[in-house]
Amino acid sequence: MFKAFTYGVFICVFLHSCTTVYFDRPQPRDGKILEGFPDEILNVWSISENQGRLEIEFKLNALVITEYEKDSISNDMVVGKRSEIALGDSIILKHCKSFYALSLKEKENQYQIACLVLNEEDEVSIYAPQKLPFWKSSRRLKLDSVQVSNGSSFMGAEESRMQKNFDLNEGEEINNVYYSGSLKSKHLKKMIRKENLIMTLTSGGEISFQ
Repeated sequence: MFKAFTYGVFICVFLHSCTTVYFDRPQPRDGKILEGFPDEILNVWSISENQGRLEIEFKLNALVITEYEKDSISNDMVVGKRSEIALGDSIILKHCKSFYALSLKEKENQYQIACLVLNEEDEVSIYAPQKLPFWKSSRRLKLDSVQVSNGSSFMGAEESRMQKNFDLNEGEEINNVYYSGSLKSKHLKKMIRKENLIMTLTSGGEISFQ
């Protein structure tokens, strides 16, 4: 879990899921762009297993992910990988009234989206698009393509295809979804529901995966 999470954190929006949704620009089109993370989430959270520990830190101007591995001789936790990305071109943070929107850039014209919601218990819940239906096409937002795989080819190698809709045949699943254009925050907010909850950063400094 650690490796899948940390190596993909900026590419997978804190996610480890079957379906990844991409936009060609930061979202939403409204909301106030912030130059720093809000004070109430400037903290360090962690989760530990027998072979390592994962830490997430929100600094004022950066997101830091650190993966610790257990040394086989001393059994001490040593840093295996540390990634720090400053707010700016690769991470765009917007304040959208009741939540914060993070747009994380994987490559040119490919952004993943996460919503951060703070509650009265000082917990941070992180949501990302996981379940159908995703957003409908509109005048300002267009579904460009959907990558579908069936995993049924010889020797277990997946076969995939690109299509323009969410239709699936038996045994198929959606790998990637690509949108162009932009959402308003009121439409992005519809993503904040139980089935899209990825993790919770607790007031006790722990990471709780869903």
